[in-house]
Amino acid sequence: MVSFLTKQLNPKILNSYKVTSVSILLICITLNAGCLSDEKYYPFQGELREFIHQNGLTVKLPETLVATENDKGFLIEPAGDLNKHLRNQLMVWIEKRENERPDAFANLRQKTVGNRTLNYQIELREGGSGGDEYRFTAWEKNERDFIVYKQVQQSEYGEPNFATCWQIIEKTAIKK
Repeated sequence: MVSFLTKQLNPKILNSYKVTSVSILLICITLNAGCLSDEKYYPFQGELREFIHQNGLTVKLPETLVATENDKGFLIEPAGDLNKHLRNQLMVWIEKRENERPDAFANLRQKTVGNRTLNYQIELREGGSGGDEYRFTAWEKNERDFIVYKQVQQSEYGEPNFATCWQIIEKTAIKK
């Protein structure tokens, strides 16, 4: 995590403030506790890599994230072994479900991403030492298919914004 952050931070800032390994470690601890949004560390800028599933599900990701194919879609995680070092790991699941309507959701919310409208819900469950557990599930109808997105995140500071998941949703499509 320390090497990941030092690559992301401007070297001039590091030198001018004489940022030490201890300072960087404190930043890591703060990030790990969920104080800061994860979108700052998985930015969707510059060149994006495209991952195409055999079922046509396609997602474009920055080099900091990788998509691993499964039966119906992808598991998206940080590249390398970063998740192994995080208390609150980033994992987003995307599935294409053909002719299979997703489970009915209670307390649906809606959000427009680009020109697409998604239904979603965030369920709160009692958590442990990392805070309460928030289960994000979103789905969208795509002609005859559904795309389902899921992420689970713990937070001691209230409902997470799921910013990285929303960016992944924005960069997901079905290629025919």
